[in-house]
Amino acid sequence: MQSYHIAPPVSTPGKRLREALLRTAAFIVAFALASRVVEHKWPKAEVFGIAVVAEGLTELFRKGHGAEYDLEVHEGDGLRLVSDGSVKRKVRKDRIRYAREWGTGPRRRLVVSEHGLAFTRWLWGRIGVPASLQEYEKIRSLALSWLKDS
Repeated sequence: MQSYHIAPPVSTPGKRLREALLRTAAFIVAFALASRVVEHKWPKAEVFGIAVVAEGLTELFRKGHGAEYDLEVHEGDGLRLVSDGSVKRKVRKDRIRYAREWGTGPRRRLVVSEHGLAFTRWLWGRIGVPASLQEYEKIRSLALSWLKDS
């Protein structure tokens, strides 16, 4: 068994601000369209102010994009994602149905799951291995060999 500690990438304040503004704008547009469809009128300006304040509070208390976790690679068993001392997700090597690389550049990662593509994308149950990990190629070849065997 080998264990790897994975920390999320640190976002710059400018990037976090852009993301917060984009989320706020998306929320306002979605809310305005829903209000227009349901009530047949556009919402009042106070609603937009509330949306901006709510997004600001959400951003203030948000933990971050990803949390730190440990990735355990058991050559006889599979992959385990361990966070705060307990196993959060486990992918057994004989049940792997999906192993592909997602993303490009610094956000590129290997995604391994016991589910097919649709359930891996929209539901939980996947384990991501960032390409920045030193043993990435070894873990990738191991996961792909497990996919062929299962």
